Amino acid sequence: MSLHLAANPASKSVVAKVELARAGAPKEIHVKLPVPKQTPLRRVTANGQAAELAGRHGDTVVIATGGERHFEVVGQWS
Repeated sequence: MSLHLAANPASKSVVAKVELARAGAPKEIHVKLPVPKQTPLRRVTANGQAAELAGRHGDTVVIATGGERHFEVVGQWS
């Protein structure tokens, strides 16, 4: 697996690019998006589709990998 994470404070966004070694393995990935303290994410997408947040701090996206290998997760904060 490889992960590239980049934040852009000017546009109030963070982008995570994940590439799995094999499609669909593992069956699920959890991508935690770091944001400034006390700043909740207001919108998240995974491969262009709306995604839901999970985790104790509401900053983790849970993705069922299906037959995919590449994922782009984009989070925007207020």
